[in-house]
Amino acid sequence: MNPISLNIRNRRSTKPEEFNGDTISNDLILHLLENAIWAPTHGRTEPWQFYVYSGVSLRILGNQLASAYKSGVEESMIDVHQLQKYQERPGLASHIIGVVMIRGENVKIPAHEELLACACAVQNILLTATSTNIASYWSTGPLINTESFKNNFNLRSEDHFLGLIYLGKINDSITKEGKRNHTSSDKTIFF
Repeated sequence: MNPISLNIRNRRSTKPEEFNGDTISNDLILHLLENAIWAPTHGRTEPWQFYVYSGVSLRILGNQLASAYKSGVEESMIDVHQLQKYQERPGLASHIIGVVMIRGENVKIPAHEELLACACAVQNILLTATSTNIASYWSTGPLINTESFKNNFNLRSEDHFLGLIYLGKINDSITKEGKRNHTSSDKTIFF
């Protein structure tokens, strides 16, 4: 099997709770982001924006997530364990990359195409992480597109937060055997 096929099939989501605390170099993070910007984009709009957290800023992100959670729930309904998870989980990562679609001005390009381009950029990040032995977890939880959370980034209503990519190192191999419920033939119709 060729290297790109192996990389695609070996990519796995690894929860931050499995990270071992080792730090990834900023140069390697920049390598992931350089590959991200080579995603296909209609009209070369390049609608992505990346926010990179590491070190102390991970604690700030945890506070932003906890604040967004608290702002969307009545105080009597706050789940203390969930609140703690939002606040502490970012600290388990070496780096976290927030991925945002910044909606362009060209109305001829539909918003969904801009979202798809950003999703391709995310896939490039995830595949590059796998190829460099970095564990990754793409979190798209309910908080990231709340007004409370988006206000931290001065995003407009038409901009869309695609998620947080948690990055770290693990002690075991990141290439665990994967499974699919169907073959490509099961999901393909030729005309």
